[in-house]
Amino acid sequence: MPDTGPDGSVPCIRDRAGGGGAGLVAWGWRHRVRGMGEFEELRVRLADFAAARQWEPWHTPRNLALALTGEVGELVSELQWLTDEEVRAGLASGPLRDRVADEVADVLLYLVKFADACGLDLLAEAHAKIDRNEVRFPPEPAARPEAADPADNGDTGGTG
Repeated sequence: MPDTGPDGSVPCIRDRAGGGGAGLVAWGWRHRVRGMGEFEELRVRLADFAAARQWEPWHTPRNLALALTGEVGELVSELQWLTDEEVRAGLASGPLRDRVADEVADVLLYLVKFADACGLDLLAEAHAKIDRNEVRFPPEPAARPEAADPADNGDTGGTG
């Protein structure tokens, strides 16, 4: 299936019956809404995916938070007993990278679904959090250039 339709629409799953029919699902095209960001497109696609499977009754904030926690645990389990160097090497390519990519995708999808279930705008909340952190944790003044030298032992040549 192509990435976009001839008119710029994007693929999505649609219920052929138009109202929650019993498994009558088909691929269709959803028109890209001008100005709709990628997170919003992902949120809508994820909502369509869950609706086509009639999963909404189980997608409560509590259940989604628990599922999100489980997915974070699966991500951690991929890295748990590896050294930082083994992780760096494994993420360059190969099976570790593939497994981590799957788990990161799961974490993102559950986080998007959780935020949606809570009525939160994920990107707006993230930007607001960074704004608060910028006030709480202002940047430290630039270090003296001579202090950046790892061989510097703190002796500035003064008499003090």
